[in-house]
Amino acid sequence: MEGGREQNFWPGFVDALSNLVLTLVFVMVIFVLALFYLSSKVSKSKLDALTPMTTC
Repeated sequence: MEGGREQNFWPGFVDALSNLVLTLVFVMVIFVLALFYLSSKVSKSKLDALTPMTTC
């Protein structure tokens, strides 16, 4: 403690924590969108692969 003042570390801690949470939320949103896109693509390709079998 310099000059009788106590060092306040909470603003830096809150900034780092909020930055971490926002980054994790952003990454999760990207993963969910990619999963949704790939899931729809795979189900469409499976449907296309099954279509010739049902027409025989």
